[in-house]
Amino acid sequence: MTLTKRELTQKLLNGEKLKPKNYSIKYYCCYDETYTSPFRIVKVNLCNNTAMNEVWNETEWEIYKETPEWWEPKNGDKVYYIDVKGNILTMQIWNCENDKSIIKQGNIFKTKEEAENELKLRAAKYRVKKRIWELNGGKFIEFNPGADNYSFDLEYRNKGIFSDTWKIIKLYPSWQYLKTKQLTDQLIRELHDDLLLIRSE
Repeated sequence: MTLTKRELTQKLLNGEKLKPKNYSIKYYCCYDETYTSPFRIVKVNLCNNTAMNEVWNETEWEIYKETPEWWEPKNGDKVYYIDVKGNILTMQIWNCENDKSIIKQGNIFKTKEEAENELKLRAAKYRVKKRIWELNGGKFIEFNPGADNYSFDLEYRNKGIFSDTWKIIKLYPSWQYLKTKQLTDQLIRELHDDLLLIRSE
């Protein structure tokens, strides 16, 4: 939705939480009368609050969706799971104590949509992992502190993927690093959507 500064202010005063639509980074704007500058940006992933400034220039806004509470099935709940063939099936939990081992495997989902998203993510990881293995000459390479380590990263503003270099901190599993920037760029060209799904996880 497109809002003027006045409309945005009114919505925040009414208690709504809004975020700029073209940003995928996890923050939202809200009103807090206890804060020095009452309109503020809350960075969820960093638990850091900063006053609103340039964000007023954004024109497209959307409602910030709260992160849902952790869910585990209870007796009688209908759940979804992925079988060994990649099919999404449903079952009813009759005894959580007996089914704890199944639940702990992380293969139980509250909705069919959650199971479908997990299935897409698993398939994307398989394709990317296989291609990285091939591009690296049939092996995965270890992170080498102090050297250039190439991988792919998420560009939040444009919701795209670009190649990046790490020298000190190992952010990702070893199978996600490539020998050169050229190989990383090739991977991005070939499997951009899969990489975007992995980094947006």
